[in-house]
Amino acid sequence: MEKLALIALLTLLAIPLHAADVSDLTYDASGPTITITDCDKAASGELIIPASIEGKPVTSIEEAIFQNCDGLTSITIPDSVTSIGKYAFYENAGLTSVTIGNGVTSIGERAFAYCSRLESITIGNGVTSIEEQAFSECTSLTSITIPDSVTSIGERAFSKCHKLTSITIPDGVISIGTAAFYDCDGLTSITIPDSVTSIGDGAFQSCPSLTSITIPDSVTSIGEFAFAGCDGLTSITIPDSVTSIGDSALTRCNSLESITIPDSVTTIGEAIFQYCFNLTSITIPDSVTSIGKYAFSRCTSLTSITIPDGVTSVGYGAFYMCSSLTSITFRGNAPTLDDDVFLEAPANAKVFIYEGASGFSPEDGKFGGFSVVVQKKPVPPKIISVVGAGGMIPMSSLIITFTSGIGSNYAIERSRDLVNWVTLLIIAGEESSTEFTDNEPINDGGGVFYRIREGQ
Repeated sequence: MEKLALIALLTLLAIPLHAADVSDLTYDASGPTITITDCDKAASGELIIPASIEGKPVTSIEEAIFQNCDGLTSITIPDSVTSIGKYAFYENAGLTSVTIGNGVTSIGERAFAYCSRLESITIGNGVTSIEEQAFSECTSLTSITIPDSVTSIGERAFSKCHKLTSITIPDGVISIGTAAFYDCDGLTSITIPDSVTSIGDGAFQSCPSLTSITIPDSVTSIGEFAFAGCDGLTSITIPDSVTSIGDSALTRCNSLESITIPDSVTTIGEAIFQYCFNLTSITIPDSVTSIGKYAFSRCTSLTSITIPDGVTSVGYGAFYMCSSLTSITFRGNAPTLDDDVFLEAPANAKVFIYEGASGFSPEDGKFGGFSVVVQKKPVPPKIISVVGAGGMIPMSSLIITFTSGIGSNYAIERSRDLVNWVTLLIIAGEESSTEFTDNEPINDGGGVFYRIREGQ
């Protein structure tokens, strides 16, 4: 009897799968439109949801209705549907592709989360928002096209999509949510459009295959941990529009060698560059007034740092265990140092200050635990603007005369954009004035700049 009862139970549990069609759908037709409310768990293969049922348009898909329909492999949602509910396809283990019609305006929270076999998805042109964790942990997802209609990408929207290698964010997106692409460890490239104004906390955290990223001029804030743990990141361009960079934003970016912080930033937050082992060069702008705790701790390849004259405070352990740091230059008066700012930096490191700087107590010969070296204040380079006449009045040579003094050296540099300078010559100064001749001047009619830098 027990054996017969077991066979009967197994027979009841073994529900046969069948090709999916509209008969597998349960729906509410009580109003002028149709809402899909359930799906037969035995449905399999491709399901094309019709645009209308019983002569009424299908407009919505309720929450969680395809969650356990693991026999379905493909779903097409018609243009008539305007909303996809929360958890609509959550943890659907069989789904490999989805096409979302142009009528859908929002993809609900966790709508496709944990669809482990989902490889591709096409999102219609009507979608304006991709909600929280909409595609989180779709571990087989290799490609997705986000339409221009999307304006926001929600928190963890694509987090842990391990096979996603590239993504283009369309021009309409304004914000990239917290951890939106967190732990997308296959992501090698990302395009951020000029419409984006903020990059959320942890937006690209733990994307180790991402090698470079350009942040557009529209972005004003970069969140905490935004690029933390991007081990492969070798270069990042931060525009002048950025006014705030969150704590730990670039911590553990082990391949990052150099970075320039724009003049718009006033604070370097906590642990921003912590554990950037290969960072050898960083430019801190004059706009910065404070450096947070652990900001550069364990940057073991950093050999020198220049702290601008606007900095008034340096946080606890800011340069802790910077084991190669031997040159520390302060361009202004002494800032307030918290404890252990330079702890475990090399014993032979030196602090360089300029004549007239106050607060360094040079009489005891130490600041921050290191010997102080007083040096002359550098003379700003003199900029000379020259516009070549091109084909109208070609120049065979250009003579520049500048005020100089005996005993000083002068670098003659040329630039087309006041950013990138090329040194043409370093010459010794003469009494009262020195003459320089450029025998290969630029004659293309564009702007040319020369500068004379003293003390080279």
